Amino acid sequence: AETAQAASTGVTFAAASNAGSRAGQSKENQDACFVLQQDAAVTGCVADGHGAQGAAASSEIQKFLQTQLQSMPTGQRSPGRTLQELLLLADATVLASSVDMRLAGATCAVVRIEAAATGPRRIAVAHVGDC
Repeated sequence: AETAQAASTGVTFAAASNAGSRAGQSKENQDACFVLQQDAAVTGCVADGHGAQGAAASSEIQKFLQTQLQSMPTGQRSPGRTLQELLLLADATVLASSVDMRLAGATCAVVRIEAAATGPRRIAVAHVGDC
């Protein structure tokens, strides 16, 4: 489980994951998540892998996005557009990785909340269906 609170935003994110089951048989947990707290922003991400290499796919997405988002400045004109572009880059990164994506993939959702020095908080949400 991951949790983080960004005092400047007044928001707490929490993420937990359990493996599912099919016909009473436990399945591999293929989820990857993180919560990233920065000065005036908090970002949460969940990637849900599927297929034979789903865990590897969601892990690659998680690592890529976490690295990229750590350097994302607050106060951008269009944080939603930036998240959208990062998800497209994550897709390309996973396809170029050593993960066999012929029978695997992942869905991914990212939410970012920024506290503004003046004015209301801003929220940006991005989702991709099948990476």
